[in-house]
Amino acid sequence: MTIYNKLLEFQKQCPSIEKTGFNPFHKSKYMKLDVILEITKPILSELGLVLSQKTKFYPVEFKGSIITSITDSETGEHLDSEIFYDISEPAQKQGANITYMRRYGLSALLGIAAEDDIDANSPEQQKAAPKPSEQAISKPNSFLKQSQANFIKGDNK
Repeated sequence: MTIYNKLLEFQKQCPSIEKTGFNPFHKSKYMKLDVILEITKPILSELGLVLSQKTKFYPVEFKGSIITSITDSETGEHLDSEIFYDISEPAQKQGANITYMRRYGLSALLGIAAEDDIDANSPEQQKAAPKPSEQAISKPNSFLKQSQANFIKGDNK
């Protein structure tokens, strides 16, 4: 069984994880790292998958990274995710960044949506979304044909 087969099995077995954390700045919920680990590690272990997360520092570039790896203990196959962050912040801020990046790296590898999608729901995004014209709503086929004709003629306004 490949690492991808095992990750597929993980996704089948992994229960929904409740978002118990709250970000007051964005007014959004997120999954806490300790809760994600508590639920996912036993399933990963049962499938022979080893999770590791380590920090790496790049002093010349003044950045750090979190490297999240999932390794198949039987075959040695592994998947890695490296996420960078600024190390010029005070130590407490770096600690918060590390926790944040650990959650993101792990969630990305496991296919877990650990946070609410705040980008899609922000007032700025809703204002920026183009609204369809009356013609596009009332006569979609004629609108599309006219748009295609304009594009072919080079008038793609």
